[in-house]
Amino acid sequence: MDSQDNTDQEAYIEVVMQYDEETHVNFIRFILIRVKKRNAYIIYMGTIGFFFLLSTAQAIWERDATKVLHPVIFVIMFIYFLYRGTIMPRKSYRRSKSLYEGETVYRFFPDRIETIGENAVTAGASTLKYTALDRVYKTREAYYLQLISKGIRVVKRTDISSGQEARLDELFRKNFEKTFILL
Repeated sequence: MDSQDNTDQEAYIEVVMQYDEETHVNFIRFILIRVKKRNAYIIYMGTIGFFFLLSTAQAIWERDATKVLHPVIFVIMFIYFLYRGTIMPRKSYRRSKSLYEGETVYRFFPDRIETIGENAVTAGASTLKYTALDRVYKTREAYYLQLISKGIRVVKRTDISSGQEARLDELFRKNFEKTFILL
């Protein structure tokens, strides 16, 4: 038999990753701002800022103490969004830390990704063909592999050995020409 079985193939790149609090915070921020609602978030925060300035200017101009309440409402809304992007992810990680404890091993092959997880989220072994991925995002902190089924896998860049990152970029560019997005 000439063809070699895919399971016997040597991994192109192997990454052993430990999911930690910073990874979780960056992941939540990525979801909130970059993937789901980036444009809506920018428009909303810009609108809050504009009306805050407008309300403050009006209260100062008219010297009316009752109009000071308007800027306060916008400050409260701003603090809520700041809380949602900074404090909330840390609290959610600490509440469910036991789910993420343990290593996840990613093995990247030319046609698939194999994962072996030791934690409750990535428990056991799984294989993911590149056709199951919608797009790949690369940020300063991590690679985010967005699945067609709406899930996202995280691979921290700090856990990738120095020479392997360029090979991983090459692999993603080859498999995701138009959907390998650098942020």
